[in-house]
Amino acid sequence: LEYSFAFDADPDTLFSPDTLLTASLTDGYHEFKVRARDTDGMVDPTPAVLSFYVDRLAPIVVITPQDDYYDSLTTVQFSWFGDDFMTPESLFVYSHRLDGNALSPFGVQKSLTATSLSEGVHEFEVQARDLSGHIGTLMQKLTVDLTPPNTFFTQPPQTATTDTVTFCWSGLDNLTDPDDLVFACLIDGGEWTEFSN
Repeated sequence: LEYSFAFDADPDTLFSPDTLLTASLTDGYHEFKVRARDTDGMVDPTPAVLSFYVDRLAPIVVITPQDDYYDSLTTVQFSWFGDDFMTPESLFVYSHRLDGNALSPFGVQKSLTATSLSEGVHEFEVQARDLSGHIGTLMQKLTVDLTPPNTFFTQPPQTATTDTVTFCWSGLDNLTDPDDLVFACLIDGGEWTEFSN
């Protein structure tokens, strides 16, 4: 017997006695078909067809809230999901952990309420495993900020001799760099300005 084969929409190869093939394929859906021809030249009218997927990619993980999230509360609701071109979202399994603790067993849980978080930076990690066994990982950072900044004048104005007065101020915070602080101000009984740096 001799054989001819084809991948996907490619044309059939010439007949040969080969019965083994190694191919380099892209990720995604593929179809492989083989037909036989005997010594009398008769060709199998119903080729053998094999449909399959190639999946070499780890899934993408999405976590809410997003990275570098700031909150003044000690309770935070996390939610997450996996995204993959092959695996439906309902068939992912997940593992998670907070602040470097042991990863949870893989399961279908897609949310977590973290309570009694201390002030400071926390790390939340989620792993998503698809049907092919590939694992995607994402770690998000969030900051619990319970302490307001301290504002002070760096150059208080002296007694003004004109109608133009210059004010200079700055601030300190236990978690935010001074260059990243924003300020609002008012004079006498006016309205507060918009916060800006």
